[in-house]
Amino acid sequence: MLYSVVNIIMEMICLRKKETNKSTPSLYGSVIELTENRKAVVDGCKFIINYDENGIEIKLSEMCVRFIGRDLVMSSLIYNQAVITGEISGIEFFSI
Repeated sequence: MLYSVVNIIMEMICLRKKETNKSTPSLYGSVIELTENRKAVVDGCKFIINYDENGIEIKLSEMCVRFIGRDLVMSSLIYNQAVITGEISGIEFFSI
C-alpha cells in the first residue's frame, strides 16, 4: 500500500516538473523578470561586460543583454542572479 502511494506521488512530481518546464520562459537558460521599468532580475548571468549609470551589459549563457536607462544600479549579483534598479528605458540583445 505504501509503495503504491509513493509511486503515485513520484508520478505527480514528474508530471508537475514537465508542466513547469514547458511554461517557463527562458532565453538559452537565462530568465529576465521585469517590474515595470524600475527593476530587472536576471537569472543565468555569467559575468558583467560593462557597467555605468546609463547602461549595464551582462553576458548570459549564449548571448548578451544591455539595459539602457538612467541611474541604473546593480544592487545584487549573487548565485548567477543580477538585480538591476533604476529607470530602464530599453533592453537590447547582442552577441560578442
